[in-house]
Amino acid sequence: MFIWINRAYQLSSFVAAGLFLSACLPSGFDQIYDAQKPYVVLGGALRIAVPQGYCLDRGSLVTNGDTFVALAGRCVEGTVYPAAVISIAVGPQGTAVDVAENVDELISYFETQNGLAALSAAENTPSITLISAQVEKQALLLHLKKHSATKGGLQSDTWRAIVGLSGRLITISISGRDGDALTQAQGAALLKKVISAMAQSQTA
Repeated sequence: MFIWINRAYQLSSFVAAGLFLSACLPSGFDQIYDAQKPYVVLGGALRIAVPQGYCLDRGSLVTNGDTFVALAGRCVEGTVYPAAVISIAVGPQGTAVDVAENVDELISYFETQNGLAALSAAENTPSITLISAQVEKQALLLHLKKHSATKGGLQSDTWRAIVGLSGRLITISISGRDGDALTQAQGAALLKKVISAMAQSQTA
């Protein structure tokens, strides 16, 4: 379980860094967005969905065997939808975690050096602090703060989730933009909206 969690966070961090995605997708960006029609991946095994006001970045969609990673950003101007980078990493079939049953083990793991290193995608000393962890509707919600410089001008605070959907481990990450940072309330709320959009899309 923890091996895939490590890989999921490292892969999503690598994709985000490589694409240098802005927290607000530019005009004319190659987007996929239809709030009523989720994006089907892995041969129909899963649907990817984001909340209204946000678009998937076509250039970020990466399928690797039985895994998938995508990034999304705000694609509607205005303050109703806070600017943010959303990353979604999908694990192989059979990797889903019963968060409620394993909550103590999961939180204990992310409080260790190995767990923090996985969250920071660092090979050596972790560069991230776990601010809070809680379980809500079968999802583990984490609020983290990075100490090292962030890539792409992202803020130091990030909100992440671990949830099982359709037999797969799904990891979701939310980050605001440095200078236009998400508040605690905005980050937590957007994370929950992404989880809800993903969960509802599986039954659409």
